[in-house]
Amino acid sequence: AKRLAGPEFHVYLVSRDNLALGITVQGRVTQFGLSDDGQLACFTGVFGATDIFLYDVPSATLRRATTNQSVVAFALAPTGDRLAYVGTPNAGTPRSLIIRDLVTGASTTVIAFTATAAIDPLRFSQDGRSLVFVTTLALPTERTGVADTNGVSDVFHYDLNSNILNLISVGSDGQLGNGAANQPQLSGDGRRVVF
Repeated sequence: AKRLAGPEFHVYLVSRDNLALGITVQGRVTQFGLSDDGQLACFTGVFGATDIFLYDVPSATLRRATTNQSVVAFALAPTGDRLAYVGTPNAGTPRSLIIRDLVTGASTTVIAFTATAAIDPLRFSQDGRSLVFVTTLALPTERTGVADTNGVSDVFHYDLNSNILNLISVGSDGQLGNGAANQPQLSGDGRRVVF
């Protein structure tokens, strides 16, 4: 294996009985995630581009989930079987929201963004079937069903089973809010969102 140039950083997993497992990696480490059962940990590491790494606790194996994708945000489903991230899938392509099935390895591009803006936080429902995120970008009307013209951060909901993306930070009359919407939280089944 080739040793990557740069400083070493340590990622620690600590259990309630204070047993720590240290992972030494090369490069800068940011953002962390852990499945609900504690069997899968993930983090972003900067080794040229920012990518996502997965650590399987039972097998003590570390693997790369993305390669040269310049990841800016991610979420690991509590079930540990799906990963959502915002990155650049290929050189010269737009930044996209991508869902990766960690069991099959299949990836689904939810939406390719036409501009660069913050897309964060990404949050899965407890069952891993719904995802919410916040962005200031006006996403295409044909994808969301609503013309997002208010120019402030809005909350979007994506149903992984139906492949439907909805702008949900609207009033009961369907009108856009007149202020920013932030910090969405999902119910366990993904049917209710508070923001």
